[in-house]
Amino acid sequence: AIPGVARPEIGKIYAAYVSSDWHRVKVIELRGIQVTCMFLDHGDQDTIPVDDLREIAPKFLELPSQAIKICLSGLEDYEYNENIVSRLNEHLLGKALVAKVDN
Repeated sequence: AIPGVARPEIGKIYAAYVSSDWHRVKVIELRGIQVTCMFLDHGDQDTIPVDDLREIAPKFLELPSQAIKICLSGLEDYEYNENIVSRLNEHLLGKALVAKVDN
């Protein structure tokens, strides 16, 4: 059996069993018996019970995070630049995206 996590640490990566599946997560906040985690391969955040965390085998840390953080602010200045629009379409269309809108 995979050992549970008695004292999770902020910034540490664990395996988390969420929605009937295992995920790689990084703890970003501790809240008693709950932890807020960043899902490394999806890019979203959620608060889950500490009991759902497990130590992660080193082999699962070899693959870098599949979610990347990008900033799209200010792109309206380039809406008529066909090269930039083409590159954005190439990298973003058809991809799963999680957005955080800031004012």
